[in-house]
Amino acid sequence: GRTYMSWIVFVLGLLALMVLCGYAAMLALGSPNSYPLAALSMPLFFLVIGLDTLLALMLALFLLCLLVQHIYFMYEGITTLEYIKDQAAGFPALPPRGWRESVSHGECY
Repeated sequence: GRTYMSWIVFVLGLLALMVLCGYAAMLALGSPNSYPLAALSMPLFFLVIGLDTLLALMLALFLLCLLVQHIYFMYEGITTLEYIKDQAAGFPALPPRGWRESVSHGECY
């Protein structure tokens, strides 16, 4: 299969950056007294750093999933573009009209 080593290294770098940011933010949450923002406003500190922690860890999870997906594609010997082109016509598209009614009536398999 085709491999994209530079892409993998790039995504691994982003993943490492997000994990380190999340870890550093968790450490900051554990010792807020050593930061000037906490001295100014403790609730603001926890809000900002808590959101930073959440965002960094969510982005790390996204990057990990993206990396695993592409490694699977490489294992199968296809590219992302080939995978998308193999989908049925209209992919990706909105579901057809009336799909909610079919689901509520148990007509979907």
